[in-house]
Amino acid sequence: MKLFLVSFVSIIGFAGLLYGGNFLSDNNLIWPATFLLGAVGIFILYISSQQMSKAKKIHQDILKKQEEIEDKQSFLMLNVSEEILKYTKETVDRLNIISKNKTAIEDIDEVFNDTIKLEKSLLDITNDLIDFLRLKSKKVDILNESFDINNVLNDVIGSITNNFKNSNTKLILDIENDVPKKFIGDSLKLSQILLNLVERSMVMSPNDDVKLSISIFKKPVKNQIDLEFKINDSGYGLSEDELKHYFIPHYNEKTGKLENIGLFVAKQMTKILGGDLDIQSKKGKGTLIALSIPLETSETPESNYNLPSEYIGNKKVLVVDDSYDSSLAIKNLFNYFKYDARVDTVKSFLGNKPDMYAYDVVLLNEKIFDENIVKLITSIRSSKELKVISLNSMFETQTKDFLYQNNVIDRRLTTPLTQQMVFDAIVDLYDLNLKDENKALGAAKNIAKIPIFRGTIYNKENISMENFQEFENINILAVEDNIINQKLLTAILTNSSINVDIANNGLECLDKIFEQKQQYDLILMDISMPIMDGYEASINIRNDEKLNSLPIVSLTALVLDTEIEKMYQSGINAFLPKPLKLGQLYTVFEMFLGHKKTTNLENKVKKEKITQLPGLDIEDGIKKTNNSEILYNEVLKEFLDAYGNSAETFEILVDEQRYEQLKMLLLDLKGLTSSVGAYSMFKLSDEVFKLIIFNKKHLLPGYVKAYREKLDELSYSINQYTMKK
Repeated sequence: MKLFLVSFVSIIGFAGLLYGGNFLSDNNLIWPATFLLGAVGIFILYISSQQMSKAKKIHQDILKKQEEIEDKQSFLMLNVSEEILKYTKETVDRLNIISKNKTAIEDIDEVFNDTIKLEKSLLDITNDLIDFLRLKSKKVDILNESFDINNVLNDVIGSITNNFKNSNTKLILDIENDVPKKFIGDSLKLSQILLNLVERSMVMSPNDDVKLSISIFKKPVKNQIDLEFKINDSGYGLSEDELKHYFIPHYNEKTGKLENIGLFVAKQMTKILGGDLDIQSKKGKGTLIALSIPLETSETPESNYNLPSEYIGNKKVLVVDDSYDSSLAIKNLFNYFKYDARVDTVKSFLGNKPDMYAYDVVLLNEKIFDENIVKLITSIRSSKELKVISLNSMFETQTKDFLYQNNVIDRRLTTPLTQQMVFDAIVDLYDLNLKDENKALGAAKNIAKIPIFRGTIYNKENISMENFQEFENINILAVEDNIINQKLLTAILTNSSINVDIANNGLECLDKIFEQKQQYDLILMDISMPIMDGYEASINIRNDEKLNSLPIVSLTALVLDTEIEKMYQSGINAFLPKPLKLGQLYTVFEMFLGHKKTTNLENKVKKEKITQLPGLDIEDGIKKTNNSEILYNEVLKEFLDAYGNSAETFEILVDEQRYEQLKMLLLDLKGLTSSVGAYSMFKLSDEVFKLIIFNKKHLLPGYVKAYREKLDELSYSINQYTMKK
């Protein structure tokens, strides 16, 4: 390039000398001018050639990147299919062991628990499949609704508690004091992202602490902020190679499990929300995940955690939990109210016995309590007021009930704690009568006239959707923000001639009851919802005496004792945990509705059960979706949205000889069609895929018509099946 420029300048200079020195006559100037123009043309052609080369390279890089992304997604789908097959087979095998009693009685419980775990894994992988299809078909809508950050955290804690029972890991929440309570954004997706990330850290740290820190990443501009979540664990850590593939799903040959699918979904969801997701790790040193999400604040002075002025800044608090980091995080929550909070380690507390007389509130890990501690607390209370709170881990199954029975403790809290939990604890300890928005955090003014059932709802065996026909023509209001859960409930109940109305949040629920004057026999109430949560909605219903005979049953992932007790105080009559079990839902209907229809089910004409349609093995597909017709129905609809028009894409890729992209499409279809029991389409996709692999591409045009016909057949069958559900 330099040589070319030097030559070019020399030519111009020489031409200038000839012209300026009159060495040539005017008539002879045409030759230098022509030579000069030729040189300029060569230069322009050279520059143009360089630019075209660069543009071509950029285009090739983009295509390569796109192929890599599609390859990763296709590999994911193939592995999802294999994972579903694996879990389905193992679940069926274990159920056969139980039904045929091939094992000793004492081993039955173990086999049964293994079966439940496998069914949970199958349900998770099916939900991941739905998430992937939604991402693929660009059906992921962003919601901008007001939500409470505490509800998001409660959802995550509840799901983690269910998924990691008896875990030795300590989950810690560390929330900065300037983090607002209310935001505007998509709380459902934020909850899903956090759950997937925290679950992964829990797996990587089986015997260590996992800390979720929440802070404001950047100073607010008007009402816009970036909320940052840092998930820090001291577990196994990752190598450089593992770090590169952290958000890429893959099949682990050693463990026989599909890994990182939830992380893939979290990464994609973060991009959709306009956020950033990064990771730092070192083998043997733990991992740090940093998530930042842009949100809008919806704070008003009344919507914060407002205590009466006399209860702010004049209390001394001692915190002693089994993890020092956990104690520091709890101390930080009390500092919000300007309390003078101090922490101590369990070892130091037991060895030095600090002067508890100096404190107004003490929070002690429940394991610390012994006869001497109880005597000390009793002695202090003889001369001053001392509030005592016991702390238990979310995974702790055993509690010292004598502490409550003997009035040693005033309240039991389950860690990790949120700011709302600490606020509620202070309100409860000092029996504060709050006004305005904070009043919704207390108990309902009126008690329901129907009984409250505080135990675990019995999961009645051998219940199917047909059993709900006993309750036909009753009116149910399902208050639920998750569209999949809405569809599940609607499919179960409407098939039994039960009238189901849907409210997306607590405010819509109140509007239907008070403004639209709708009449319902029972309300199924989710708790963690945007705009207005289930607590506040239930309290507003109970504050109208005319509605005290209306049963409200919570249907939620929250499982902490403090949250469940708060449900009852809000006027809720019973608690159903997610995921929904038909037997428990049936028991709830029996408890609060009685048998509305006395006709024996045996005398009713049952709908003909469809097991096969052209190109679709329905029975097999249902087995692969946790034996749930409703979930299977949803997967089929999502498949049709994502790939129902792929025949045109197939034809274009064949005509334009874009074989790599065609290969990726076929890999997607192989994984998906196998997962839904569409074996005719699977066979065709596999056949075409092998033509590409074995370099018989000249035969591909002959498959364009066959592809369209098989897809039309499958689409028709899917529409036939889903319309009958």
